[in-house]
Amino acid sequence: MDSSLNRRFITKSSISNFETKLPQDNFIRVHKSFTSTTIELE
Repeated sequence: MDSSLNRRFITKSSISNFETKLPQDNFIRVHKSFTSTTIELE
């Protein structure tokens, strides 16, 4: 994966840090979308 594309993704190892920065309701939405190794960021 090219590095510019890679920056658009959060890995599973990073999700624990990412989740703490989100309000609970938003985290639930992110978590439901987290069906593969990465989630794409807009």
